[in-house]
Amino acid sequence: MKKNSIYIVIGMTIFGLGLLAGRMFFNSTAPTIEGHDHVEDTKEEETIWTCSMHPSIKQPEPGLCPICGMDLIPLEANTSQDPTALTMTNEAIRLAHIQTQPVGQDGKNETSNASWLINGKILPDERQVYAQVPHLTGRIESLEVTYEGMYVKKGDKIADIYAPDIIAAQREFLEAQKLKDINPALLESARDKLRFLKIPASFIENLENTGEVVETFPLLAGKSGYVLNKKVEVGDYVSSGQVLFDIYNLGSLWAVFDVYEKDISKVERGDVIEFSALGVPDQKFKTRIDFINPLLDQDTRAIRIRGQVANRGGVLKPQMLIRGNLLSGSDTKTGPMMIPKTAVLWTGRESVVYVQDTTMDIPTFTFREVTLGSEIGSQYQVLDGLAPGEEIVTNGVFAVDASAQLNNQRSMMNRMVDAPHSDEHPDKIEPVDPEEVTEEARGDLELVLQDYINLKNNLVTGEPDPVQQSLEDLSAVLDQLNEREDMEAHNAAWNAHLKNFKHHLNLMNKETDVAGWRDEFVSLSTVLIRWVMEFGNPGTEKVYVQHCPMANSDHGADWLSMDEDIRNPYYGSQMLTCGITEDTLMQP
Repeated sequence: MKKNSIYIVIGMTIFGLGLLAGRMFFNSTAPTIEGHDHVEDTKEEETIWTCSMHPSIKQPEPGLCPICGMDLIPLEANTSQDPTALTMTNEAIRLAHIQTQPVGQDGKNETSNASWLINGKILPDERQVYAQVPHLTGRIESLEVTYEGMYVKKGDKIADIYAPDIIAAQREFLEAQKLKDINPALLESARDKLRFLKIPASFIENLENTGEVVETFPLLAGKSGYVLNKKVEVGDYVSSGQVLFDIYNLGSLWAVFDVYEKDISKVERGDVIEFSALGVPDQKFKTRIDFINPLLDQDTRAIRIRGQVANRGGVLKPQMLIRGNLLSGSDTKTGPMMIPKTAVLWTGRESVVYVQDTTMDIPTFTFREVTLGSEIGSQYQVLDGLAPGEEIVTNGVFAVDASAQLNNQRSMMNRMVDAPHSDEHPDKIEPVDPEEVTEEARGDLELVLQDYINLKNNLVTGEPDPVQQSLEDLSAVLDQLNEREDMEAHNAAWNAHLKNFKHHLNLMNKETDVAGWRDEFVSLSTVLIRWVMEFGNPGTEKVYVQHCPMANSDHGADWLSMDEDIRNPYYGSQMLTCGITEDTLMQP
C-alpha cells in the first residue's frame, strides 16, 4: 500500500510539471524578430503540385491529375509568363522522347546542301546544229557523205552537183567576155550573176582564165561536226536551200531534265545540277540551269529544264540517260534555311513548329507559325517565321502540340489563343537616329522606294507588261545593292531588311500573272514599310502608309504611296479607292 502511494505521488508530480511546461510554451508571448514574418515564410515554402503533361493543373497538395490521372509533381520555379508558352517537366520530356536542335545559319546549315534527284538525258545543243544546204539546183553526181555519224571538217567536199543553171551562167559569162571591149557592163553583169549564185571568186577567176565550162560543182561542208539526219543519195535532184543533212557539233551538249509539276518551285535559273550518265558511271559532271521551259507538258505534267555541258573527250553521247542532284543553293548561292520534316506540323504553306525558350530553367515551348518553301529530301525550306540559332522541337512535336491542346493553349488545332504582340510590329519599330544613317544607305533606300512606287502604280492599272518591266527594274536595282558595313550597330538590321526584301521580290518574280503579283506584293510592302519606318523616309516628299481592309483574303494589307489619294494596288479598277491612309512618313 505504501509502495502504491509513492507511485501516485511521482505520477502527480510528473503531470504537474507537464502542465507547467505546456502553460509556459503556449501562453507566453513569443519574442518579436524585426523584419521577419512567419506567415509569409510559410507561404513562400508552400509547395505547388502540377502535372508533368498538363502544367496548367496547379494544386496546393499532391494527388492525381484530373485530366490524365498521372501523379502530380512539385512545380519548379522560373516558368514563362507567356500565355502561349507550354512548360513541361524533364520527366515529361523523357517520356515523350522530345528532342530539339538549333536552326542552322544560312550557308552554315548542315542541310543547306540538301539535294533531290531528277532524271533526264543528254541532247544535242540546238545552237550547235548546222543544216547543210546547197545554194544551187541540180542533180547529185557524187556524195562523199555515205552514212550518218560520219565526221566532216569545215571546207571538206561533201558532194558534186550537176547544175544546169550554173552551166548556163558560165556560158553567158564567156560570151560577155568576148564583148568586154564593146560592152564592159555586160561582162560585169554576168560576173555578178555568178557571184549571186554563190560561185566562189576563185572559180570565176579560173573560168575567166581557162574559158572552160565546168559541169559539176563541189559542195563544201559549212561546219565541222558529225553528220546526222542524212536525207539524200546519189542521183537525187535537190533545190537551192533544201536540207541535205545536219551537222552536229557534239563538243557542247545539253543536259535536259524533267521536273514534275509539284517540284517546279524548287528550281530557278542559276541552280547547279551535278549528274552522272549511265554510260559513264565513273565520272561526275556539272551544269548550271540556263533555261526553264515556260510550258508544262500536258501528258507528263512536267517541265523541262536544261543546262549546257562541255563534252570533253566526247564521252557524252546524245540520248544518254542521266541522273542528277539539284544542289539547292549550292556553290554560288547562300544556303537556304532548312528544318527537318519531323519538326513541322504541316498545315500547308503556313505550318507550325514549336520553339524552345532556352533562357528558361525548365523546358518551355512556344507555338510558332512558319512559312514553308520547297520540300527538299527530308527537309522543308523555311521562308519566314524562324531565325538562325533558334531551338526547335524535331522529335516528339505531336506530344508537345497535344499537351498544348489539352491545356487550351495555342496549338495546331487551336490558334485563337492570343499571343503577345511582336516587337517587329510597325507601330513598335524604334526609328534609327537620322544622323546614324549614312548618305549612301539613304540613297540606296531611295532607289528601292522609287522603283517600288512605279511597281505599285503599275499594279493599280493592272497591265501585265508594265508590271513585268517594273519588276525587272526593281530587281536590277536590288542586284546592285550589297550588305552594308558602314552603320556600326545598325548594319545587321539594315542587311536583314535588304535580304528579306530581296527574298519576297524573288517570290514575286516567280509569279506569272497580275493576281499572283498582287498576292506577293502584300509581303513585299510589309518589308519595305518596316525598312522605311526604321531608317526613315529617304526622299524629300511625303510617303503615305495606306491600308485596304479587304485585301489579303480580308486580313488587310498595307502599301506605300507618294500620293495621298487612295489608288488601291490590290484591286485596281475593281475597287480603286478602297482604303485609308494610316500614317505619313516625313523626311527625318
